[in-house]
Amino acid sequence: MKQPYRGPYGGYAVAALMLLFCHALYYTGCAARGADPAVPVVVVPTKTPPAPAAVDTMALDQMLVFTCTVNCSVSMVPEGVVTVTQESGPIKIRGKFADGNGQTQCRTYPDKYLWIVEPVASGKVTIVVTPVGATIATKIPLTIGDVPPQPPPGPGPTPPTDPLTKALQDAFAAETDTQKAAKIADLAGVYAKVGDIKAIGTVTTLGQLQATMRRAEILVVGANGLPKVLQAGSAYVAGKLPANDAPMTDTLWRQASDAYGAVAIALKKVQVK
Repeated sequence: MKQPYRGPYGGYAVAALMLLFCHALYYTGCAARGADPAVPVVVVPTKTPPAPAAVDTMALDQMLVFTCTVNCSVSMVPEGVVTVTQESGPIKIRGKFADGNGQTQCRTYPDKYLWIVEPVASGKVTIVVTPVGATIATKIPLTIGDVPPQPPPGPGPTPPTDPLTKALQDAFAAETDTQKAAKIADLAGVYAKVGDIKAIGTVTTLGQLQATMRRAEILVVGANGLPKVLQAGSAYVAGKLPANDAPMTDTLWRQASDAYGAVAIALKKVQVK
């Protein structure tokens, strides 16, 4: 069973649209009017069976006619699914109506302000009708033709499989710092710069390199920032470098650059959302 059309403030279509200068009713040749002729009333056709409901679907060979007691501006979101043509009544229109019986009919519309909606292509569209001088619009959502259902959402990001990235991902998830996403990006940048430290030429031992890296970590994450991420990264680096202090030979510089660089790459793979 189709549910009544709900306006922008919720509630059943008739009550909501009356409050917003617009109401839906059955259209059988002429539209009912509110008691106050100064209040603009957009009249959207409704289908009767099995229960009154605003028209929300149209076949490609149908049209929809809506009227208002005052002139309106009309737009479509998105464009290209239907055309909307304004006409001035009284006017006689022949065609298949979205709120009709499925057969070609001839209807006479006495209203001065009316609009004809005609399909161009299958799709979903919202007709936005704003009476001149009003700030609140009536929205008419329509499904035109055969629209395939939306595909189900994908399975989501693939969890990391390499041990280093998984360890960093788990550590990141356990961190409570609200700025952790930005901080691990900065941390990855630090770990990727070991080659720059070598080029400066002031670091000559492994202990000095580790101290330099620690100072850089503090600069980007704070003295107590991301302890679990730092621990996971340090554990990996420690497994790739000598346990004791040693002179920084070309071989050791290469090992250090590879170790910290691997952590930098893994940090960039961490899913932050």
